[in-house]
Amino acid sequence: MKKTTIACMLTAITMTMAWAISANAEEIKRGPDMSVEAQFLLPQDSDNWTGSYGLQAKARFWQKGNFGTALCIGLQSWQAKSEYTEESDENETVSSTVYGNMTLLPIGASLLYRNAVAEDVCMTMEAGIRYAFTDSNLNVEIAKSAADGTSYQKEKILSDSPLLGILGLSFDASLDDDLTVLFGFAYQFDLSHPRESFMGGDMGPVSYKSPMVSIGLSWKF
Repeated sequence: MKKTTIACMLTAITMTMAWAISANAEEIKRGPDMSVEAQFLLPQDSDNWTGSYGLQAKARFWQKGNFGTALCIGLQSWQAKSEYTEESDENETVSSTVYGNMTLLPIGASLLYRNAVAEDVCMTMEAGIRYAFTDSNLNVEIAKSAADGTSYQKEKILSDSPLLGILGLSFDASLDDDLTVLFGFAYQFDLSHPRESFMGGDMGPVSYKSPMVSIGLSWKF
């Protein structure tokens, strides 16, 4: 079901971009602007994540022919899937609990193309790349219980910094000459193959691909 939804989203974005670029669009005159958006993500790696949300800021610079570029920085919190395991033998009982989140700091750039779809409403297509620094607050607590008492240990699960791609489609509605409200859809996907590690050992691959919706504001500068 998820794969079908993603395929439909990517197909719609690709077809819309092709239509908009091939259309004989009137040039939209607008200076550079800054946008701030709230993001709500649906992680596809359900083995590791239960949800994600974030913020993104963009400085957008518009060129002739409705093309533009953007410099982007964001912050995403990926909520880990909590797990509890317990093993026992005749000498001790060992239990472990996984909980917490992974913070991503994506930094990168995008190519943009926009087209007017109604008075004071523009549609903007985006293709971009992000390098995401990671900061782990994803913890494993280990408890060992034996006849002489219980000992506790807490360690972090670490993640490689991923290289991410972005395909997006958003709508900009002007509130006045300087202020615009934004609403968009995008798909974030892995360009690299990040892996997780625990206490120096490899835990296998992890993915940060996700469809997302965003809402925000932009203003001229």
